[in-house]
Amino acid sequence: MKLFPKIIPVFPLSGVIYFPKTNLPLNIFEQRYLDLVNDTYKKDKFMGMVQSYPRFLINL
Repeated sequence: MKLFPKIIPVFPLSGVIYFPKTNLPLNIFEQRYLDLVNDTYKKDKFMGMVQSYPRFLINL
């Protein structure tokens, strides 16, 4: 069994609910995220996706 890497790149999303074993088409245009996805694809293909916290709630 292949072990999971200790560190994985993280792709931030906002306003998205993603369910396991489903497809999520992404329109990736920022160079830093293109690099992240391309590097991930070339390596072990593990990438985390996180729901970013709304900025307006930070100071509440």
